[in-house]
Amino acid sequence: MSNAGVANARADLVAGSDPIVLRENAHRFEIGNFNLPAIHALGGALDMINGIGLSNIEDHVMELGDELIAICDHLGIDLVGPREREHRSHIYVLDLKQAEWPAFFKEENIRLSPVRDGIRVSFGIYNTVEDVKRFGAALQKGLKKIQQKAA
Repeated sequence: MSNAGVANARADLVAGSDPIVLRENAHRFEIGNFNLPAIHALGGALDMINGIGLSNIEDHVMELGDELIAICDHLGIDLVGPREREHRSHIYVLDLKQAEWPAFFKEENIRLSPVRDGIRVSFGIYNTVEDVKRFGAALQKGLKKIQQKAA
């Protein structure tokens, strides 16, 4: 591996030293090459979404949210933001401000985003009621663990 690295790169692989000149108009933001695999993947994703139907997807993620709200109510966890379907989206913030929560969720292999007001939870077409119930069980376990630590 003595020739590995930038210092020993072949001359024909190294970009020239000409300065980069950006255009004065919107063309300066154009990419050099189109990402054809991503374009085709987007087409497939849109076909799948249209096949399922936007209203079916909305109903699905809202039902998952209803399940989450019921679990939070049972566990005494407040939500930050609206609870009514007509005023909410598929994104929820749970009022869990203790610093231990992100590490706990990582241990449980649950990927969430800590935000200023708590823990952000969002659902997609790929989530199931079983996912929400598993998350609810993890919440219950986390509440016990964090309360025991505080005692």
